[in-house]
Amino acid sequence: MNAIDILYGQSTDNFNFHNPVSELITPEWHYSDSSQVLDNTQINWENLVEFERSFCSWYQSYHYLPREKWGMHLRYDSRMRIAALFYHNCQSVQGRKIDSIKSAFLYLYVHDLFHNIVENAASVMELLLGKSHVYTKYYSNVYSNVFNSPNCIEEALSNGYLFLWAEECHIDRYFLNDELLKQGPGYRNFVQYTGSNFSKGNRI
Repeated sequence: MNAIDILYGQSTDNFNFHNPVSELITPEWHYSDSSQVLDNTQINWENLVEFERSFCSWYQSYHYLPREKWGMHLRYDSRMRIAALFYHNCQSVQGRKIDSIKSAFLYLYVHDLFHNIVENAASVMELLLGKSHVYTKYYSNVYSNVFNSPNCIEEALSNGYLFLWAEECHIDRYFLNDELLKQGPGYRNFVQYTGSNFSKGNRI
């Protein structure tokens, strides 16, 4: 992070970037009515209300300041809801409370871990090339523009990464496949990036 700060500090690129997810996700947003919080932002995502309803966890980038909240954030209530779903329906942990809770944690964690991997890959590119704003330009010009759409490859790959690690997460693969297909646009497109297509998606 120190090396990235130095690189960004030396940059003459005046690219105006922002992190819409960082703007959106605040303790006030988490505990209050979405319409009140969204009145104070300039985010115009069509499916935002549905996103909040189904929102379970998020990854907050370290490329954006301040860094007090960077990292993976997992909602406890969502984790318990997912654990209950696993306890009743997922064959690999069905009827086992502690195992269901562990699998629910890994279900959220592994998805968000892929977002961290993407940022780390961009950081390596920035440092090797001596070029700032690789990640922030990608986030603003690509990810934010396709979020909650079938074209959001990063979310599809994040779910593809989770699907790849299904056994290690002790989640029945068939059950996981069905659950991920119920998710919104982009997320459910993980099926396009299974097997050897996962590596192809990473290159894209």
